[in-house]
Amino acid sequence: MCAHDRHNHSGGAVRRQLITITAAAVTAIALTACGSGNTPASAGASPTEILTPTASSDPTEEPADDTPTEDTAEEPGPETDINTAADANGWSWDDGTYDTPADEVQDICDTLDDLKSEDAHDNFSQWLVDGEHTDDGKLLKGGIPKLCPGWKKVVTAALNGTYEHWYSNGKYEVGKDIKPGTYRTKGDLEDCYWERLTRSGEIIANNFASAAREITVTVRSSDGMFTSEGCGTWKPVK
Repeated sequence: MCAHDRHNHSGGAVRRQLITITAAAVTAIALTACGSGNTPASAGASPTEILTPTASSDPTEEPADDTPTEDTAEEPGPETDINTAADANGWSWDDGTYDTPADEVQDICDTLDDLKSEDAHDNFSQWLVDGEHTDDGKLLKGGIPKLCPGWKKVVTAALNGTYEHWYSNGKYEVGKDIKPGTYRTKGDLEDCYWERLTRSGEIIANNFASAAREITVTVRSSDGMFTSEGCGTWKPVK
C-alpha cells in the first residue's frame, strides 16, 4: 500500500474515532439534562444554587417551638382562696359590679376603713345592712376574715342582727321594723315631726319641733306605728 493510501486510511480511522467520541459526549449531555421519568431538570439553575443548603437543613439550628403558651395559673393568696371558695360553695356576689368575689370583699373593706377615718358613720353593722351588703352574707362571712379581719365582729353582728339599731326618717311598724324602747335624737333639729300611732292608725302622741337640740320618745309594744320626719337619727337610750 502506498503512503498516500496509508494516509487516507489513517485519516478515516481518526474521523471515525472523533465521531464516536462526539456521539458519546452528546449522549452524556442528554442523560445529564434529563431526570427520572423523562422529566427535564430545572433549566438555568447554577451548580451553586443547586448545592446551596436551605436554612432548615442546618443540623445545628434549634427547631421552632410552636407549643401554645398556657394561661398562667392564679397565684395563691387570700383573694384566690375567696374566689375558689365562692365558686365551690355557690356564694352569691355582685357580679354585675365586680370582676371577682374577692373584689367585692376588698371594696367593702376599703369603704369601712374610709367611713371610720372620716367619722362619716359609727354604726358600721347597720351600714352593712342598710346598704344590702348582707345579701351576700356567706361571702362576707368567708371573705372579711381573710382580707380585713379587724371588721369581723362588725360583720358578725350585722349578719346576726345583734347590733344597735338606729332609725331615721320613715314609718316603722312596731315589733317588726322597730323594737319597743326609748329613743333619742340630738343635734340642730329643725322642723322635726314624730308620732306614735295605734294599730288602727289613731294618734297616740305626736309633736312638731321647729327648733330643738334633743328629743326623746318612748315607743311601747302596744303601739302600732312610729313615724319620723326631719328628726335626724333616733338612737336607743342605754
